[in-house]
Amino acid sequence: MTVSLAHPLRLLLPLLAGGALLLGSAVAQKKSALPTKPKRVEGEGALSLLDGRFIFGPAIDKDGDHLIVHFENGDVRVPQKLVVSWFSTTSKASYVPKNDKERAKLAKGLILFNGRWLSQKEAKKQIKRMQKKLAAKIKVQQAHKLWRNAYVFKGKNYIFEYNIPQEKFEEMRELFDLFWDVFMRKWKLKPDKKKKPTIHLFADRGDLEQISGAGGGILGFYNFGTKDLYFYWDRHDPVFTIDVMFHELQHLLVDMTNGNFLYPAWVSESMAEYYGASRWNPKAKRKKDKLTAGHLQAGRLMVVKEDIKKKRWIKLKDMIYKPRFDARDYAWGWTFVHYLFSEKKYASKYRKFYLEIAAGRGIRRVPAAAGNVTIEPETAEKLLLKRLGVKSLDILEKEWYAYIKSLQVTEVDALEMAGRYMARSGNRKEAKDMLSRAVSQGAKTPQTYSVYARLLSRSSEREEAIRMISKAMELDPLEGSHYFEKARLLGRNEGSKRDQEEILKLLGLACELDPENLEFAIAREIELESAREEERERNRRKKKGRD
Repeated sequence: MTVSLAHPLRLLLPLLAGGALLLGSAVAQKKSALPTKPKRVEGEGALSLLDGRFIFGPAIDKDGDHLIVHFENGDVRVPQKLVVSWFSTTSKASYVPKNDKERAKLAKGLILFNGRWLSQKEAKKQIKRMQKKLAAKIKVQQAHKLWRNAYVFKGKNYIFEYNIPQEKFEEMRELFDLFWDVFMRKWKLKPDKKKKPTIHLFADRGDLEQISGAGGGILGFYNFGTKDLYFYWDRHDPVFTIDVMFHELQHLLVDMTNGNFLYPAWVSESMAEYYGASRWNPKAKRKKDKLTAGHLQAGRLMVVKEDIKKKRWIKLKDMIYKPRFDARDYAWGWTFVHYLFSEKKYASKYRKFYLEIAAGRGIRRVPAAAGNVTIEPETAEKLLLKRLGVKSLDILEKEWYAYIKSLQVTEVDALEMAGRYMARSGNRKEAKDMLSRAVSQGAKTPQTYSVYARLLSRSSEREEAIRMISKAMELDPLEGSHYFEKARLLGRNEGSKRDQEEILKLLGLACELDPENLEFAIAREIELESAREEERERNRRKKKGRD
């Protein structure tokens, strides 16, 4: 029987503690009677992708507008439109010369890669150096992946605990510091620095759930009691990851500057969503332009637009009086705050309201959780109308609704973003509907097909899920998680021999494409051990029959 690929990573972590299960371990090198891998095409190659990824080692050939990358576990077709540059010792078609000078270099057997002309001998040496460097990097990263070995960094404003790669952390740390500067400059508040907040930055969702105790659907959170912020880096959706980071970071900085006051959900979460739409421009010359807040969030806007189509308008009064927000409320709350800051007659007035309810005099506040205080909805409603100079919530609501209607969004892109957002938030039915429509309209983002495949698999639509994950593989054939997901889907079919061979091939490719991912390596080892056990059982039956 095929072992399920859904084996929880957290149950296998104790095995990793002693280094018993790592890529290249003795366990992984056991011989078996499993089908052999395809014969590897001899040669060396490398390619760099537009999104910054880099593949090196396998030989590469050209086939029309695709490259064929010859991995150990099979060939992968890569659209050349995804590639910046490439070379291979098996092919002379890796570069089209631009002039006579370049034609002469090619005629001498030189190869252009990453802006340098290299001999094939030097290219091979460079690949070996890069492979050695990557192997060392993987070894270090695997050691730090275990949370007990996580990195710790004490910065100017925060303490960081993290198990993401070091270079990614340096990039994230810059964002945290930039956000601090933007927020403090905007609100002119003094932070309480008696205790530095701790940022827990995890390499994946599994680590977030295991270490922090976060339940399904939680992408990140800030603990007001302990001043700890938790979230994980999703490299498949970096824009959304940074949105979550900025959202939670806004909560953290508000907590550091507001004493013991807790904002009501409609203010707190809406403002966090407003700052979640901050955008980073590392190329900006002026520091104040490197990070800007208040941008449109196409995904959130589409959630609201979909509600309006279904006549599910959220009343402003209901939002103000609601004690807790769900995914739909976050989207509606964001549009309200975005409207107030976008409207000249309200922007400065709402800013004063926001500061006043936390620290202004003469405002009735009531006890809240953990020794804090807040204001009741009735107080908030009266003060909001007074400060904005509006006679009633109905008048303000009509203006807000008109503003929402005026906002435009490209539908297919917004459906993709909204569908992925709803899926992350646990609203699977609505996510499935949005992503289905995005796919029917020609969605171009591989992550959209990947998320949709998982939603389909949850509702037992296995064949369609396989078709969707195959589409994701077509759009991004060098993403290891797509191969892992397809293997997981095939593993649910109480496996024929053909399926098992395909599963092992897919898991092998996943490991080759993402050698730092322990979950892929563990899943492959589980499947290999299952296949070995089946082989041993067949041999026992044969021996028993002969006896």
